[in-house]
Amino acid sequence: MKKMCAALLALLLAFTVLGTALAQDSGRVSDEARALYDSRWFSENAYVDITPQDGEFKVQVRMGDSYEGGYCWEYSTVFNPETRRLETVRPAVKFRTAYLDQGGYDLVETIYEKEVKTWFELDDQGRLVWVDSEEDAGKGITFEKIGWFDLTVWACDRAVIRMYWEEEGYRVAVEWSSSAWENSVWEYNCHYHADENALVSLPFGIRTDYVYDDAGNIVNANVIYEDGQAKFFLDADGKLIWQDEKENAGDGMRFEETVITETVYDSEENG
Repeated sequence: MKKMCAALLALLLAFTVLGTALAQDSGRVSDEARALYDSRWFSENAYVDITPQDGEFKVQVRMGDSYEGGYCWEYSTVFNPETRRLETVRPAVKFRTAYLDQGGYDLVETIYEKEVKTWFELDDQGRLVWVDSEEDAGKGITFEKIGWFDLTVWACDRAVIRMYWEEEGYRVAVEWSSSAWENSVWEYNCHYHADENALVSLPFGIRTDYVYDDAGNIVNANVIYEDGQAKFFLDADGKLIWQDEKENAGDGMRFEETVITETVYDSEENG
């Protein structure tokens, strides 16, 4: 399932944006619409990404498995304040997809591009419902809101935070290197709280201190505690805050979204 979920996480495709009667003024969506829909949504082997763009919401639905590929639907929608739904405003596009060995997928065939009456709305439990008049592809499916934290890497000085969605919540790992031979790792299982746009951990976070030899092999692993608790959220500048309730380890740190290809410490400085 982890392999399947990772494969489903793909690059978003751009839409051509035109003005519409329902589009918000000044090319922006309302705060109400953003709060309701701007997120990634998950349901078993399907994802929905909803992102605001120039007064509209770009919606991409991806469905399939990691072996045979699947399908991708793309919609341009606007928020209707009367129905509180996202409703399509231009032709929808459906693709057949094939998964790549290195992860992600390729769009290999266009199934259709045509006007389709489709909308997205929330049920009484806050889950996303996809109503598709063309083929009823969303029948019986509801999507859980999971924010934008999954498969994201954040860095601050010598510390790195990695986050992974695992069906029922997020797995969060904080790695802090003190030298080329020593680091500490905090591991948490977190639930997403949509009202705060935050990840809140269960009260059994684990901190482990590691020592490595010159070849990078672990020579000692010392579990410091197994009752840690933390909260992760974004500040006003979009920086990730690690609020460590156990030892306040993240005090004063603001993590930036980044791509990490190597260790976070400088081997020459510490070597």
